Amino acid sequence: MSGARLERGEDGRLRLRGPLDFGTAAALWPEGLAAVAREGVTEIDLSAVERTDSAGVALLLDWT
Repeated sequence: MSGARLERGEDGRLRLRGPLDFGTAAALWPEGLAAVAREGVTEIDLSAVERTDSAGVALLLDWT
């Protein structure tokens, strides 16, 4: 996954860290879908995302 990871904070937010791009989106996709289905999401914190591309944007749209 090249350093990208998904975490759930105590406040219920999903937090993404690292690069959110073509190289990491495929690995993050099922993990995010499971988190959204299991617990729901009201907010996704992107403050620790180093960079993104269209694959990262598509991933976020799919999750929401």
